[in-house]
Amino acid sequence: MLVKKPERGKNLLIEHSDMRTRSLTGEDLGGRGFYTHDHADQTHGIDDLRAMVYARRERIKVWMDTATAQTLTKRFGYCFNQIGGSDYPSILEDNRINVPYGEITVTEQEAHSAPSPSGKFTGASTLGFRIGNVAYSSDISDLPEESESALRDLDVWVVDALRRTRTRRIFISKTLKMIEKVKPRRAILTNLHIDMDYETLTGELPENVCPAYDGMEFCESQQLTDICARIKSVALE
Repeated sequence: MLVKKPERGKNLLIEHSDMRTRSLTGEDLGGRGFYTHDHADQTHGIDDLRAMVYARRERIKVWMDTATAQTLTKRFGYCFNQIGGSDYPSILEDNRINVPYGEITVTEQEAHSAPSPSGKFTGASTLGFRIGNVAYSSDISDLPEESESALRDLDVWVVDALRRTRTRRIFISKTLKMIEKVKPRRAILTNLHIDMDYETLTGELPENVCPAYDGMEFCESQQLTDICARIKSVALE
């Protein structure tokens, strides 16, 4: 998820998936990065960041918890530390999230709260991030009580709803129950499996909930009806 803050410094990007596709949008993707956990679909676009770093002439600062760092700094060690004898410089600056539910100071102008963990997946915790009144929770299977408190009074909650039927991962009926508990003004379902039909799902969801789609944009103050209308318009084109 790309958070645009053009009037207040660098953009923020949660997850580095396929950055080659994202770079075609022309958006500034190289500002600051955040990782929820170490899975490939969240992190294997890291190598694609090198061209952005060369263009900006500065390393990208990334934030993650210790468990994620232990994996990524080993898997992509050359991105965090230049290898001896190599002409390729490191491209990422590791910043650690050590305090659950604390604030991360990204720039002098603003701070961003990180409710951590936002959920658990196959025994491992994943981080959720709250930026202002917008929160992002991906690859979750449950929501700890502490996270519910950290997610109160949201304008928008972007939350995982992988499957229709019950699995180890999250499924739609459970996600909707979590939405009822957290009570965001709007909720956007993400990470949906390929067997979910957009129009069918849209017709089944409550008024304040809608499915996400690739390239979707929204503002904190934007009405949900406007978001859904834009999504429907794009889907029917």
